[in-house]
Amino acid sequence: MRKLYQRMTLAAAIACLGAHSLAAADALYIKAGRLIVDATKPAIPQGAVVITDGVITAAGANVTPPSGARQLDLSAYTVMPSLLDSHIHLGGGGGHGAQAEVPSPASSALKAAPGMAYAVQAGIAAVRVLGSVSQ
Repeated sequence: MRKLYQRMTLAAAIACLGAHSLAAADALYIKAGRLIVDATKPAIPQGAVVITDGVITAAGANVTPPSGARQLDLSAYTVMPSLLDSHIHLGGGGGHGAQAEVPSPASSALKAAPGMAYAVQAGIAAVRVLGSVSQ
């Protein structure tokens, strides 16, 4: 649990630092120890990410910092540029109270699939589902 808290704290610090850095300059260059841009492929050692005006404009190996970009050295960490949705409801339930129908796990997965597909297309790599009827 402590490691998870440390990782979440690091992610929040990076987000705040990134937002502050972008206010002072148009670009932020992030040097990563390992860079994951595709979960189906191996991590890129010594990769980098460039964020320009709040948008990821480059990510991968051999990415050079733009002129005047602020730099953030995360070479001791694994970096995965993406969004996290910390509050999502997928699929819904069958109602509330004692009469609520509890859907099967298979039914819930089918109902959640369109929402997850939309999240992935939007660049969201992780979600936290905050409750369901079966809890």
